[in-house]
Amino acid sequence: MVSYALGYPIVTGCHNVHRVAALQEVGGFPAHEADDLLITLRYRVAGWHGVYLPRILARGLTPVDWEGYLHQQLRWARSVLDIKLRIYPRLATRLPVRERLMSFLHGFYYLQGLGTFCGVGILAYSLATGSPPAALSLPILPPSLALYGALTLCSFYRQRFYLDRPREIGWHWEASVLQLAKWPYLLLALYHVLVRRTDYTVTRKDGGKPRRRGLLWPHLVVAGVLVMAGGIGMALAL
Repeated sequence: MVSYALGYPIVTGCHNVHRVAALQEVGGFPAHEADDLLITLRYRVAGWHGVYLPRILARGLTPVDWEGYLHQQLRWARSVLDIKLRIYPRLATRLPVRERLMSFLHGFYYLQGLGTFCGVGILAYSLATGSPPAALSLPILPPSLALYGALTLCSFYRQRFYLDRPREIGWHWEASVLQLAKWPYLLLALYHVLVRRTDYTVTRKDGGKPRRRGLLWPHLVVAGVLVMAGGIGMALAL
């Protein structure tokens, strides 16, 4: 059982079925945090194809607190980026050209942490110097809003393919907040890949008292930096 991303099948990590002959040919399940993504690449290199079954046969569990969620996102981002930076280049030349491109683009989402970090740095520089970059000038606002609107419409269009539409369709504002809240941990994941840190953290998904620590402190640091930069800009303007 696989899911589809960017037009090619990816083994779903929590629920899947493997043909024994295919599993033996690729050497079994790889010893990697993102074993589902890695075994997908190995299957495709060996010429095996996946089958997507559009039916709900099982449901997975989710983290029960902020700490579990953030550690899960950290582990996912670290494992995918590790494959993209260290393993994928060795396998890419043995993939069809179309799949080589699609598999290269898959996972770029986890560079969101680096992009947001650069954005915060640019904002802090602009506040401190009073000179925003030309790319952030007023004329760029209309096309930016148009692009955001088009992407939002695409998101709603994608929902027509959801298997459990009564529960899944709609405006997921909580998910949007989480996308913004977790970027420091995606940046930390990139750092872990660069220094080759691969410790595995088990995500607690049932029982116990929910814990909410760990989510706010990076954002408080960012807020402090921006306030300081704004103060510097005001002082220089006097």
